[in-house]
Amino acid sequence: MIVFLGEYQHAAAVKLYRTSNCWEILDSSVLDATSDTSAPSGQPAYRILNKIDENVYIGANETLRRRFLVNNKLEMEEIQLGTMEPEGLVLTCEAVSPTTKETVCWNFIRIADKTSSGDLLVCGTNAFSRQCYQCPQSNLNMCTELSTNYTQLTVVPQQNNINAETAIFSSNAAGVDTLFGGSDRKQTFNRYSVDADLSTADPIEFELDTVTVGEGFIKDPTFIGRPFEYTHDDGNEYVFLIYRETALEFTLGTKVYSRIARVCKNDTGGTVNDKKFVTFIKARLECSVPNGDEPAFEYDYIQDVVWDANNTRVYAVFTNQENGPATSALCQYRMEDIMNLFDNGNFQAQVDGDVQALWNEVLMQRNPRPGTCSAIHTTDYPPLLHKSVPSYNAMERTGETQVAPPANFSQSDPPILNVDDVRFTSLAVDLQYSSPVYFVGTSAGSVIKFTSEVCDGINTTTNVVEVSGLNANGPINGLELLKSADSAATFLVGTSDVQASIVFPLNTKCQSRSAQNAEKCGFRYPYCYFTNESECTSTKDSVPQDPPTEFPDDVLTVLPNTNVSACLNDHVYWFCHLDIDNPAIGSTPFTLQWDIMASDLIKTTSISTNELVQLDVIVQSGTVGSYSCTANVGGRVLTKQVEISMRTDCLTCDNFRARLEEHNTLKVQSEALHMKYVDGTLFL
Repeated sequence: MIVFLGEYQHAAAVKLYRTSNCWEILDSSVLDATSDTSAPSGQPAYRILNKIDENVYIGANETLRRRFLVNNKLEMEEIQLGTMEPEGLVLTCEAVSPTTKETVCWNFIRIADKTSSGDLLVCGTNAFSRQCYQCPQSNLNMCTELSTNYTQLTVVPQQNNINAETAIFSSNAAGVDTLFGGSDRKQTFNRYSVDADLSTADPIEFELDTVTVGEGFIKDPTFIGRPFEYTHDDGNEYVFLIYRETALEFTLGTKVYSRIARVCKNDTGGTVNDKKFVTFIKARLECSVPNGDEPAFEYDYIQDVVWDANNTRVYAVFTNQENGPATSALCQYRMEDIMNLFDNGNFQAQVDGDVQALWNEVLMQRNPRPGTCSAIHTTDYPPLLHKSVPSYNAMERTGETQVAPPANFSQSDPPILNVDDVRFTSLAVDLQYSSPVYFVGTSAGSVIKFTSEVCDGINTTTNVVEVSGLNANGPINGLELLKSADSAATFLVGTSDVQASIVFPLNTKCQSRSAQNAEKCGFRYPYCYFTNESECTSTKDSVPQDPPTEFPDDVLTVLPNTNVSACLNDHVYWFCHLDIDNPAIGSTPFTLQWDIMASDLIKTTSISTNELVQLDVIVQSGTVGSYSCTANVGGRVLTKQVEISMRTDCLTCDNFRARLEEHNTLKVQSEALHMKYVDGTLFL
């Protein structure tokens, strides 16, 4: 089933109730959603492997599919890649797995990545004997087998139910790419050198030092999503990976935490362990719902992730621990918060490496700091940050900060959405509209669509639409969006273990018979609109213009645009201004605020119809640090940051007053002593 939320009212940190008035059941034909109606034979085990240049690649049992758009219609190309065990094996797959041979002794395609040459590296399980192929991106029928070294790429799983999360990035060496990937089976993270023309690969070039250091780096990981690269303002290049693992720092039993980890892209290894990562550091991803004075309810199992490179945001869906009642949440993270923690936060470890000891914050900073790219490191260091990466919700900021370090590090905001009685399994995000549109797959084979504007079931007439008949027969394990170059056609593509053809035309069927009234057209919001001419359409005349991917830098300004060093008890003023006359803003709704916890020492004042906000800070030891001004323009977030430090060389009225009070105190004490003594004689 697909679940849609229509006719929305602005809200934040939304708690959805599946039994509320916001839900309406419709037949799949109402929204023109389609799927295969015939049950597949055998064990297809479909997975969405990658989306490359508006092509979605789906791996299955001896099959690789490509879904793509031609003339605003969804097309498919497919190639069979049969199971071929190498000759002369001492132990064949059937001999190793006699009771499960019907389900494991096949070639399940699990990797499809693009090299800088434009060709695809495709790999499959091949009955426990890995096999890789070189495939032209636009013609899968021309795939050829690869033999040189590729059978030793241990990141390729040997079973169909093992996650293989990989990505190929260009390197500084001409004609050579780097393949990063996580392997659940080997319980490590790898980097390989791969020739761009796929002529050779260097197996096991780099991995985590899980032998010398043990499980401190990683323990029983399940890798989620694909590694992504990020270049910081200082020029350092990083690769990030997201996964969940058994949390060693939790000592009251066994618990799983969600992580984000970082390595330097050019990690050169240690002085001794020269093939081991020495810049790998990690932190917990926090996604939790506040519960008053009680501990927050935590969502620990990350299920899927989307990296928005243009706006440097991470979107992720979570569930609770598997043995509890079903509940799920969607959280967002800012790269600036992630980098701030990784670059400035304290680490945590067990004292002297004692595995029986409690985990504590490490207050003494190592030199060089773990995770820095330009220093020489060993593998003997604590990789886990003490604090968690806070979730970010521009619509409902907590306004609070954690105790340093890092200074003024934001506390976690509530999720964008959470809902009980359902487990999220997959995620796709459409960022072309003023508010992001989220598509979430579930363990029950449903898909939920919503924006940050969600109905309340009171002031709306059409609320949630639940569409049945997708034939998923199990969890939705992948979702991707396909768009034509002019956005005239947008499709949602989904898969389950037995279903590779879950297709929803989001804006190409607005004028179908099933959409020709305001209520039914509203089910397709925001891809379809009901016009004054009483028709449902997606034409540009009726659709609001999409906001730019990035706003000009001068749309949001802070004056003075400098950090300030001031004296004790000085007032420091900043003004944050949003240029609402800029065409990039137009008539888009916005909010503008300083991210603070208001107090007698820190105050804000809105000026000029909320497009100018003043910040007034009285300088004291508890108010020095960073301050951020945030504008949310139709769901897109801009932030500017400034910093206060305290001077120690000030001559101010407050300082003179304090000195005068001290002088008067000493004078009174001196006169009292003189009353007791005359010419050195004590009078009693």
